[in-house]
Amino acid sequence: MKSIADLAEQLGVTPAIMRSWQINLNLEHPRYEPDALIYDAEWEAFFAAVARLRKEGKSFSKIKSSLAGQIPPPPKPTAPNGNGSKRPTNPEDKTTDSTASEEAPGENAGRSFSFSSRERRPLPVNEDVGQALVQLRSETSLAPVQHLQRDMHEALITQDLSRMAQTYLQLMENYQTLAARYSESTYVLGQLEEKNRALETQLQDKQDHFADKEATQQQRIQELENHLQSLKQSLARREDDLEQHQDSLVTKDQIAKVEKQIKMLAVTVFQQQEQQAEAQKQGFWQRLTRLWR
Repeated sequence: MKSIADLAEQLGVTPAIMRSWQINLNLEHPRYEPDALIYDAEWEAFFAAVARLRKEGKSFSKIKSSLAGQIPPPPKPTAPNGNGSKRPTNPEDKTTDSTASEEAPGENAGRSFSFSSRERRPLPVNEDVGQALVQLRSETSLAPVQHLQRDMHEALITQDLSRMAQTYLQLMENYQTLAARYSESTYVLGQLEEKNRALETQLQDKQDHFADKEATQQQRIQELENHLQSLKQSLARREDDLEQHQDSLVTKDQIAKVEKQIKMLAVTVFQQQEQQAEAQKQGFWQRLTRLWR
């Protein structure tokens, strides 16, 4: 057997949340103290299933329909000391008991009331008999006064008891009103605590998701930075190779100079060829002239 506080701690919730479960699932539960031993193994398994379904986001209507055949019989509360739970008594019984307890002292007080200075004492032998008669008459006249005082005392006690009964009835009404407000407040508190836990769970999930996403982005940024650094290094190597290749290439000026030299050489060769052709032509006509002579 476990109390609602122990079972709530075992399930990771609060007693207010468990009371809200009882109200939303229309469970029959007697009034009991928070430390009363009330839940057996069947109820522990039932509320464990309710807690599991609530964590999965199930509504109370779905939980009630799915666990309809698993609801144990209503529990019987047992106090931790084994004496049972205390419940308020009937105001009329309380008034009767208090009246009976208060009347006895009043009656005894009224009946035992007497003047200590007027108590009867044995007279000495040598005392006057007339004085004894006067004392006897005075004691006889005090009896009505004692009865009157006793009646007044009882009337005051009765009036006080009536006021006490009215005060007790008013206190009981206030107690019932406060109990109803406490039940409503407990229900609302349980609903708010459960919503708060759900929101905290969602917030934690979102924080974990954003943390994972941020870690992934940081990793991606690091990879891009490394790739950019490698591209810069490759570009630097290419520039060095290009500079070296440019140093090994012929410039335009050098090409222009070579072309000019080639042209001049071609002109020179052409002139030499013309000169040789004229020389050969002159030699041919000279030989021909010699032959005709």
